[in-house]
Amino acid sequence: MFFTNHGRVYWMKGYKIPEGDRHAKGKAIINLLPRLEEGEKIETAVPIHEFDDAHYLIFTTKKGTIKKTVLSAYGNIRVNGIIAIKLEEGDELMGVELSDGTKTVMIATAGGQACRFNERELRPMGRATHGVIGIRLKNKKDMVVAMTVVDITGSLFTITENGFGKRSPIDEYRMTHRGSKGVRTIVTNERNGNVVFVSQVNDENELIITTEHGMTVRIPVRDIREQGRNTMGVRIMRLNEGDKVVSVTITKILEENGEEAAQVEDMERMQIGIVQEKTEPVGVQKPSIEQEKLAQEVKKQEPVFEPKRPAKKEIKFKKPIKITKPKKEKPALVKKIKTSKPKKVTRKPKKNKIKPTEKTKTVKPKKTKSKPVKKPKKIKPVKKLNTKKPQKKKPKRK
Repeated sequence: MFFTNHGRVYWMKGYKIPEGDRHAKGKAIINLLPRLEEGEKIETAVPIHEFDDAHYLIFTTKKGTIKKTVLSAYGNIRVNGIIAIKLEEGDELMGVELSDGTKTVMIATAGGQACRFNERELRPMGRATHGVIGIRLKNKKDMVVAMTVVDITGSLFTITENGFGKRSPIDEYRMTHRGSKGVRTIVTNERNGNVVFVSQVNDENELIITTEHGMTVRIPVRDIREQGRNTMGVRIMRLNEGDKVVSVTITKILEENGEEAAQVEDMERMQIGIVQEKTEPVGVQKPSIEQEKLAQEVKKQEPVFEPKRPAKKEIKFKKPIKITKPKKEKPALVKKIKTSKPKKVTRKPKKNKIKPTEKTKTVKPKKTKSKPVKKPKKIKPVKKLNTKKPQKKKPKRK
């Protein structure tokens, strides 16, 4: 089933798609689906074996609308295609996922937000319907870039347009409800750019990253270390100036032989622009086994001419020359000149004068003018009062 950005669906049987090598260019999709309208592009393809009622198709648009429909509703598809989801003006279909109705849905935006909620919050709807709000965008410039159905196992891989990305455990993304703004999945700035791709991966997977200028790189998932949810990420792919990451495909790691692995590496290096010089010249064929045998027989039949060696000359060695050491010359005798002995000069020992470390200043008391003391006034003596008790006169005797 092929889903377009206009919200229509076409179908084709798998054996009608031409098979080719991994390095083949392929065939244009418009040659396989000639009824596509002008400006209509294939957004995603979903392989399906049977149209049963046990599975559902989950649709997501760029403006954050989401819808779930039973798979059996798309059983009768015409050649011209049918409506898969109704879209509002200016909105486009972004992605489609197949689910069994028991998992969780993860929606990611270009601004680095991710909303994780239970699939049971989505009720099944009809085929030609609009859907409901899946995630609320921060601003008008923001849009949904990825939608995937995840489980508890594995990790979530995120990559930005400038080639930076990371791998984080799914448990770090807390469960929210449908219609929320979600949580941050990666920091978006001038270095990283906007988010391009988000999906669940395992250690057994391999990533095929494609850029706008046609460069392709294969990276095993196990080579990317896990990081926290709200982090900057690491460089996953080096880009040239003006180039950007466009798409990412998840495949399983294939066990290749030595020759096949070498061919794949050469193709990848040629796409990146790195060409190694080969030791063997191009266009020269190796000789066959019969030609080698004939060459060996011809060599045996040919006469072998050995060149005559010149006679050895006797070399006479000269007698060794004796090397005599020069005699040491004795120094000439010098007459001793009598000199008067110098007089001994006795010096008196100097007294150790102790230098004052700090100059001590004598502090003189300040002169203070004393106020004249007033003389106390003379106090007049107070006359003493007769405090004696009057004596009683004794009566005279008759």
